[in-house]
Amino acid sequence: MIISNHFERELIILHIILTNKSTTLTLLSEEIAIPKLTIKGDILKLNNYFVEHTKNENDLIISNNQGIISINPMFSDNIITYFYQLKLALSNNSTLFRLCVLLLTNYSISKQQILDHLFISEAYLLKLCSQLNGYLSQFDLSVNSTNQIYSLKGNEICLRMFSYTILQDNFQGMEWPFDSTTPIVNFDNSNSAISLTKNHALYLFSEIVQQRFLNDNFLVIDPDDSLYDLLKLLQESYDVTKLFNKSPFENLSENVADSEKLYLNFFARIFLSDLISSEAKINLGRKFQEFDHPACRLANEIYSKFSNVFLEPISANENGIYLYYLTIFNILYSMIGDKYVLFLELMIPVPHLNINKTDDYMNRIKKEIAELFEDKALENYIAALLYTVSSFKKSTTLKLYIQMSKVFTAVYVIEKRIQTIFNTNNIVFTNNFSEADIVITDSFEKKSTDQILFYLDSINNSNRWIDLISLIQQKFIEKIDDRKKQ
Repeated sequence: MIISNHFERELIILHIILTNKSTTLTLLSEEIAIPKLTIKGDILKLNNYFVEHTKNENDLIISNNQGIISINPMFSDNIITYFYQLKLALSNNSTLFRLCVLLLTNYSISKQQILDHLFISEAYLLKLCSQLNGYLSQFDLSVNSTNQIYSLKGNEICLRMFSYTILQDNFQGMEWPFDSTTPIVNFDNSNSAISLTKNHALYLFSEIVQQRFLNDNFLVIDPDDSLYDLLKLLQESYDVTKLFNKSPFENLSENVADSEKLYLNFFARIFLSDLISSEAKINLGRKFQEFDHPACRLANEIYSKFSNVFLEPISANENGIYLYYLTIFNILYSMIGDKYVLFLELMIPVPHLNINKTDDYMNRIKKEIAELFEDKALENYIAALLYTVSSFKKSTTLKLYIQMSKVFTAVYVIEKRIQTIFNTNNIVFTNNFSEADIVITDSFEKKSTDQILFYLDSINNSNRWIDLISLIQQKFIEKIDDRKKQ
């Protein structure tokens, strides 16, 4: 990591606490495999950072007499904001991180400017550059120094991906990392189709490529290359470059501008995936199915093999989604190889992939698709993609049995209210008491070991309704997780 191990550890601890209603030192120690005493010290530091950087007087993380650790309720509504504020503050405490940001936001910068900005000695700068080079080498990047001018050099695609990942994940639109004028975003525009964070992400994309363009660093693809037509198909389905208020391509020659637009549209599918509607992805997946390119042909072969493992019915729309994601990833892998996980590991928290899954379902997927791959890393990525996308399609039902004896209209009211909240294909009612997962009752009832008895004294009790909805959600997710393991 570019930040120190202890800062990273503290952020991970904070993230675990904020994503759980409550936890304990023992549970935290087991999850991240470090001593409870270390965790206790890290929590104290996090509270000190919080007070220092947010000017609040109360602790962010609290615990009670039973040792239950949680986020202070007075800050729970804004906890995500506080997390990213602390993350940026802790990152900025790292001189290595600040050096990296300087190099990412300046195409070239003099040694003296670096020394003045970071308040460090020449000897320490050499040490930091050595550390940074050791880290950057895995991305095919390096710090170059010529005539006391420093810059980042290396694989152009990796450099842009690295720049965007570091700057977006750490700054999140809270600050503008470049010396250029901070983009003006209307915070009060509730009618905007794009969120504030996405607006900042688009500006960041634009600033990164403009910096590369000003110094004649381009990504150019030959129109005769089969990838050109495939990327053109992507652009025609949804052109992200039209979202820019000011085009970063206007001063480029026509062929360079065309190529750069193609690449930017592709990487928007990776980093700004939610800009593209599901319908557009499905339609593009269907076109990929008929398109003559190695990435598309491999996607079709993978999907055909996978259908032997995933035996449940798949709709035409789902078929399109699978082919879309498979093709997009095949293109990405052809550009950066097995570095994808390295880019994910730049983020805190690290996005979860199922690459290391070893259950029976994953083993069956890998066995079925293995003959298509000579590259084991690509096989693992594709298996993880299939595992993730398909796990939430597996048919799962939670069965409810209603036994309300005190008010004869209660059964109907309960059924209708639950049906307005949940998908009726997944949350179903049964007349067979023995097969029910949850029994809803207003009186005493004996239950089997595997059943849950939920007492609803009145259909007008709002608090019990909240508890019931929460219970149904929790148990349904548990059943999904159980199905994944099968």
